[in-house]
Amino acid sequence: MKKVLMMVLIILAASALAQAEETLTAEQWAEKLSPYKADTKEGSKGVYGVPTENVEVLKKTRASYDEAKALYDAFKKTGMDPNDDWRLRQAEYDVRIAIENYERSVDRVIKAAEEKIDEAQSWIKENPDKAWLFGKDRKQELHDGLANAAALLPAESPRLKAMQDKLAEIGKTLAAAEAANLEKVRMKPDVYKGKDATAVKAVAKSVVLKAHPKTSILRVNVISKTWERESVVEYTDTTNTALQHRITDGLNVQVAAKEGGECLIYTVFVNKNKIGGKQGGLQGHIMFEDKILEKNVGK
Repeated sequence: MKKVLMMVLIILAASALAQAEETLTAEQWAEKLSPYKADTKEGSKGVYGVPTENVEVLKKTRASYDEAKALYDAFKKTGMDPNDDWRLRQAEYDVRIAIENYERSVDRVIKAAEEKIDEAQSWIKENPDKAWLFGKDRKQELHDGLANAAALLPAESPRLKAMQDKLAEIGKTLAAAEAANLEKVRMKPDVYKGKDATAVKAVAKSVVLKAHPKTSILRVNVISKTWERESVVEYTDTTNTALQHRITDGLNVQVAAKEGGECLIYTVFVNKNKIGGKQGGLQGHIMFEDKILEKNVGK
């Protein structure tokens, strides 16, 4: 009974408000609409009307947009001609443009996500043999775009559903392509025959273990036949005031390692520098990593 009474009271209040708005003069409507014109001032009602593609700003200002849209719709229902009063004409124009700005901003964010997903889908269809090269960063970009669209669209939106379906299909296609390619991945052969091969491999192992302490080293191959040399004269710091002569000799090394249930090949650049005639020791850094199946490490 209480719920029914409450609903009746809400309906009566809304009806009374609508009737009150119908009796407002042009000047009064101008006063009601004016605060919702686009305004860059933080905390203003009109900040929603400033064009942006910042999703957090769009989410934050959604309540102000909803208020403005409801008020503007109520005004249009009155049938009042904005041209009857110059103040109302200006207020109506300002609010209409602010509402359009917000809606276009939202649409740009959603379209950007749609276009990236469509472009990815087209590229994968046109390059089935290269789909495994799509990469984590590009996949993350698609998921970020979908998350932005989901934050601005109703959960039941057909546009959102279409993007979700396409991205799910892309995910399945990429997973299959990556699995097929993973079966083909092998380490490059161990071709370096220098007397310092053991030391080079030890440095490569230490570089990987320092970056991934919990990993287990499975195999190390030095895949460069000879040391490659770079000789340069360079500045010693960002002030560009002092020069030095640096000679760098380097080898590429592949390190197969396992952590948990995943195996990876780390490509490590092992090098030694001679600066100003003074020879330095061996050092190295990881350049990139690739997945590999454990059964393929020794093949």
